[in-house]
Amino acid sequence: MLLTKRRRLQAQSKNPVRSARLREGGQPAGIFSGGLLLTTLAFLCLGLLLTACGANGGTATGAGATPTKVVVQQCGTVHTTPRGVITDTSAAKTVENCFFQDYQQCRPATLSYTLLSLDSGIDRTFTVKSANGHCSVTDAVQHYVVPKQPGPAQVYTCTGVTQQADGLHFSSCGTDGDVLVPDTSTPVNA
Repeated sequence: MLLTKRRRLQAQSKNPVRSARLREGGQPAGIFSGGLLLTTLAFLCLGLLLTACGANGGTATGAGATPTKVVVQQCGTVHTTPRGVITDTSAAKTVENCFFQDYQQCRPATLSYTLLSLDSGIDRTFTVKSANGHCSVTDAVQHYVVPKQPGPAQVYTCTGVTQQADGLHFSSCGTDGDVLVPDTSTPVNA
């Protein structure tokens, strides 16, 4: 037995890689033997836990910060009949009040306006946007003739909005100029 042990030790000294992997008695020794295995597993689990929980001791700022989600108030739609009469004046006033209040506070909001005639129509979507402390209103317009689908929207920037006794007045909206979204039962001409 002593001779066999001596041969193993000689073989180990000739091959340093193998000698590092063998324990006394010729048993393989690994990095995961004994308490080292448990310690390694504990650190691995801790690392995974911290990664999964998104451990971040600081606050996010700068280019890597997650942008805040902008909530856009959907104020509703003002509809007309083919004769150009508002279908529900009470609802139209509510929709327009919602939009105008958001415009005054420069809060993101939309108002849709559908103007129908016998075989054609116009869909408008007015949107309040805020960028760098500046408030703007856009008018996305789609014209259509029945039975065709509406074409692509033309988007204009309006110079302002005022609320008057007959409804909301949008000023200088591109090639369409001034646009009235009525809230009364007075017929509107397309």
